[in-house]
Amino acid sequence: MQSQLVGCLRPQATIRTHLATDRHARLAFAHLNCLRSVWQGRSSSRAQPATLFCSAAGSSPSKAATAPTGSKGARSGQLDLIIGPMFAGKTSSLLRKVQQLEAQGLAVAVIKSAKDTRYHASRLTTHDGQSRECFAASSLADFKKHRSAEYDASEAIAIDEAQFFPDLLEFCLEAAEQDNKLVVIAGLDGDFRRKRFGQVLDLVPLVDSVTKLKANCAFCNQQALFSLRIAADQRQEVVGGADKYAPVCRHHFSEFERLRSEQYADAVVG
Repeated sequence: MQSQLVGCLRPQATIRTHLATDRHARLAFAHLNCLRSVWQGRSSSRAQPATLFCSAAGSSPSKAATAPTGSKGARSGQLDLIIGPMFAGKTSSLLRKVQQLEAQGLAVAVIKSAKDTRYHASRLTTHDGQSRECFAASSLADFKKHRSAEYDASEAIAIDEAQFFPDLLEFCLEAAEQDNKLVVIAGLDGDFRRKRFGQVLDLVPLVDSVTKLKANCAFCNQQALFSLRIAADQRQEVVGGADKYAPVCRHHFSEFERLRSEQYADAVVG
């Protein structure tokens, strides 16, 4: 396959004639040369960054584009996103990631939403009882304001209950792209109506990785994709655990929504 592609890109006499008279053809051919260089693996064999951009004046490549290094060292920023319904293990996964990063010698700052008071006001706690100290904030700007020294010293930041932070997108981009930090974000990708929740989904096109976790349906053995609210409250933000929510599969979510619609219709008629 490689030899076929390189052969297709090799200029013939007719192509050379065309290149001599057509500037657009020269530009296109310059880009083909770049693609051929990358395909042949010259950058990896010589331990040099791949040439991705070429001069518009001809086939000579411009200075090779290099991976961002940032002002604080060779490591560049990174965004990793963990999403899923309630009881899918998002916080557990986040804590495991924190432990892995700390085992590598990185300084990690852990943040959760101050709205999450289910288990402890200042500890990040999973449904099965794992916990660690964290900073509880109403906004991520609060963390930078009140823990500026910790922010500056941190190489990685872990954020739980991300859907509650109004400045999630701005903070994560600044931390990763300006301050070269590794940011791990865990949160709900949808609310109890399966609608977008906060700014979590806005991060999807910007992150390095997305991990979609699933729970077990509370009513069958299928994988649970959605969070079903079993409480009557219809506000989007209602903090709770198993007393207010249940993880459900697509079938049971649809069934419960149908029953709710029927009950609502009966109440209106009645």
